[in-house]
Amino acid sequence: GIQRLNNFTMNQKFMFKGLILAGGRGTRLRPLTHTIPKQLAPVANRPIIHYVIEQFDDAGIKEIVVIVSPETNERIQSAISSVPWNLNFTFVIQSEPLGLAHALLTAETHLKDSPFVMYLGDNLMEDALSEYLNEFSSNQYDALLLTTQVPEPSKFGVLVFDKENNLIDLVEKPEIPPSNWALVGVYFFTPRIFDFAKRIKPSRRGEYEITDTIKELLKNNGKIKVSKLKGWWLDTGKKDDLLIANMNVLKSMTEHKIDGIVSGDSGIHPPATVGKYTRIENSKIVGPVNIGKNVVIKQSVVGPFVSIGDDSFIEDSEIDRCVLLNKVFVRSVNLSNSILGHRTKVRGSGSNKINIQVFISDDSEIKL
Repeated sequence: GIQRLNNFTMNQKFMFKGLILAGGRGTRLRPLTHTIPKQLAPVANRPIIHYVIEQFDDAGIKEIVVIVSPETNERIQSAISSVPWNLNFTFVIQSEPLGLAHALLTAETHLKDSPFVMYLGDNLMEDALSEYLNEFSSNQYDALLLTTQVPEPSKFGVLVFDKENNLIDLVEKPEIPPSNWALVGVYFFTPRIFDFAKRIKPSRRGEYEITDTIKELLKNNGKIKVSKLKGWWLDTGKKDDLLIANMNVLKSMTEHKIDGIVSGDSGIHPPATVGKYTRIENSKIVGPVNIGKNVVIKQSVVGPFVSIGDDSFIEDSEIDRCVLLNKVFVRSVNLSNSILGHRTKVRGSGSNKINIQVFISDDSEIKL
């Protein structure tokens, strides 16, 4: 007989492909995205796009097309190839950021006749792809859309339902939202969607919108399923969302692994991961935290919900709910709800430590 896996036959499961959209300019996450693509912003010391790829891998999707911009191409490829995935990647350049439907069409020849999952490369969700993949495959939908309620629907594609809870319309970033149900950046499509993406015109924003494409499918009696997320979801395009994503991923952390050296009057409250060659001296670590390699922490309190990149130095400071990238230097400050780019330096005056919240990009320096 045929071996079954997650209610799919093996043949059905592996004909699915993945599409990751990793172009765009990341304007909402500036100044950090002046120097790194938003999809590479770190969450618990891993680029966001790694979590997206992991979702595909866990769902058994092994063929992945990645849409990149000319500016992000090399960095995205390098970040993905830094991990020995057992997956096949195809990188395709989208010459201009002309919208999600335009990115979709850019990938058409590489997706061929396969059903596929389109996932925005700066989104994170708690739910596993596999359960929705099962639902999509077994019911022969033309599209399956994930949705969740959001506090500011005017910033998203919004779904409109009738009294029987049937989808009747979609509106992109409406000034007066007809509901608070937003499209999550994860979509399941059959190749039929390409025909409708070719029919639409640019929106008032000058972009080819995925909402307009789905509307065309809806008008033409497409079979569309809307599924409500069970767990959390974040569009990590802004500072606070990135910090919340870091917190949520660290919350789910179960591993407690100390590879560094802990000395003096130090204590570590699990869960914490501490990389090789890291030294913790006379400090308190309050999990969940993720501390990289070759980090020095002296006379400080770090955590909870902190990730610190490799080769950083922390002294005489208190840090909580922060994302620190590689080679960061922090001395004599109380830092919370902050993001510090690569090679940044934040120094206090010493005796009177100031409580601060900052968001600074690579190579910045603050003296207090």
